[in-house]
Amino acid sequence: MTTEVAAYVCSHVFEHERPILLVIHDEGDWQFLCGGVHEDAETPRVIGLNHLVETDPTLREVLAFH
Repeated sequence: MTTEVAAYVCSHVFEHERPILLVIHDEGDWQFLCGGVHEDAETPRVIGLNHLVETDPTLREVLAFH
């Protein structure tokens, strides 16, 4: 992936504590979430989409549909 695209992730995904089980592409924004329960005060983290794909190459399959 050559273009840097921002993606929102939950803290569990950001810290590599849980796998990505939920992908949302809404109004141009990407969200990659674990699908678990989070604290009400939790703030999503922003990460480059290319870094997520480097960590989990199977995400290319999801991205191919968009």
